[in-house]
Amino acid sequence: MGGAILDSVPKEGEALSFKGSAMVCLASSKEEVLEMLKRDVYTENEVWDFSKIYPFKCAFRYPVDA
Repeated sequence: MGGAILDSVPKEGEALSFKGSAMVCLASSKEEVLEMLKRDVYTENEVWDFSKIYPFKCAFRYPVDA
């Protein structure tokens, strides 16, 4: 899962003002994620810089039916 980080919530008809990108990955380790990202087309073409990686713990307010 991934998407854009915006500078602000756009008004209707207004262009998006991008601040960056976010991606959520599921893996056994940070190293596994880094190996996957090294092979990503956006990384290979120097569009994305994955020098900043932050741990993320997802939480749901209500149970999700499996």
